[in-house]
Amino acid sequence: MMLYSDMKEGIVSKEDYVELHAAYGKRLRNAEESIRAIQKEMDSELEKADKANT
Repeated sequence: MMLYSDMKEGIVSKEDYVELHAAYGKRLRNAEESIRAIQKEMDSELEKADKANT
């Protein structure tokens, strides 16, 4: 949101906004993918622990 505000205020050019917006979007998708992978690994480890305890 701050990036958009910066563009509207003329701090960042529209071209820079588009480029930075795409870069931030890519970083966000990568972070979300990492979170899903970690969650999947945690679920797998918890399932293993549950099976070991029974």
